[in-house]
Amino acid sequence: MTSEIKQLKQSMTIRYILAITLIAVFSIAAFVSMNVVIKGMDKNVYLVNVSGKQRLLSQYIALDAYRVYSATQTNLDREELLLIKKRLRKNLTEMSEANYMLSQGLLIDNSSIEPSPEIREMFFGELNLKFRVQQYLALVRLIMDLPEYEQKKIIILDIERFSDGLLNDLDKVVLQFQKEGEERLQKIKDTKFVLLVLTLLVLVLEILFIFRPMVNRIVALSQMKEGVLEELENQVKVRTLHLEKMNKQLNQLAHHDALTGLRNRLNMEANIEEVLEASERNGIEFAVLMLDLDWFKRVNDQYGHDVGDFVLRELAQILQQSVREGDHVYRAGGEEFVVLLNRISYQDAKQKAENIRQSVEDYVFMANGVKLRKTLSGGLYHSSLLKVSSVKELLKQADKALYAAKNAGRNIIMEVKA
Repeated sequence: MTSEIKQLKQSMTIRYILAITLIAVFSIAAFVSMNVVIKGMDKNVYLVNVSGKQRLLSQYIALDAYRVYSATQTNLDREELLLIKKRLRKNLTEMSEANYMLSQGLLIDNSSIEPSPEIREMFFGELNLKFRVQQYLALVRLIMDLPEYEQKKIIILDIERFSDGLLNDLDKVVLQFQKEGEERLQKIKDTKFVLLVLTLLVLVLEILFIFRPMVNRIVALSQMKEGVLEELENQVKVRTLHLEKMNKQLNQLAHHDALTGLRNRLNMEANIEEVLEASERNGIEFAVLMLDLDWFKRVNDQYGHDVGDFVLRELAQILQQSVREGDHVYRAGGEEFVVLLNRISYQDAKQKAENIRQSVEDYVFMANGVKLRKTLSGGLYHSSLLKVSSVKELLKQADKALYAAKNAGRNIIMEVKA
């Protein structure tokens, strides 16, 4: 082997190692960058869910506080009152924990995320949400302990005055977290674009300063040149496909429930808002069915959460198979589901709700050798029954009907009453 061939071999080896090193370093940097952004997105999605849950809990707490207050006048059954108080205490605890987590940026795995200046301002600035939530919870705890009706009346008036303003400000927190999530998502898209440009730039630089001189010097090895260029093109395709896949996964995480694959509460309210506006504008009828699995806690307590999760996934499949194309099914949280029925008459919506209830009642859930039968209770809102001005009011009416179904013995669908 002549000295010229040896130099050529050495030059090829050095250039090849340099090219591979650049690709490896850039790939690792791209992976680390995307991983950091994605983790931040995951944390933001979790905080959005917690803030949405806190907002919902504030409504549940206000309703149950009023039920406790009016128990004396309505002659509410003592056992039912104890059940309401137990649920109220549970919701108070959860809302208190959510308030602490959101104000401190704490996550369920004990990790943390630094709250944005806007979030800190909401919780500790002029809105002073952290302290106001604590005050609100203290008022509700007080009404459960007061024996006299007149004493409770004073407190319930304070709670009512407190509740509306607090709910509005909690909604601002949810919107701020959503806004920050959208900004993170945009950052991911921007990062993807920057990585793509840098990838192409690195490839161009490699071609200009590494492979082109090598090709000019190795005319006899033209076939190898073609193989190298083809490999580089494949790497570009693989990276592009990888970035597209990651983007799709992020969109899936942001808009769908991880357990059931259904749409989650983040876009449920937006979808209902669109249908509500279309109904007001064009007179299109629609219905919203709020469903809750009866006695679901017993499944988790008796058979474990694996079986409970299986039941929720099976129920999601039943609901999706029961609706038409154009309708949507959401997991609102826990064992609560919402079905949006678009362009449907009152009679058809009523029949559809009953068919869903009957399908679940007839279905046998089989998991880990366990056979279960479950039932649903539901609240049905139809646009012809009652006109509402907002999604919040609509969901509140459907929730009232659901609560009435629970009180009526469960395994029934109750309609929203005008």
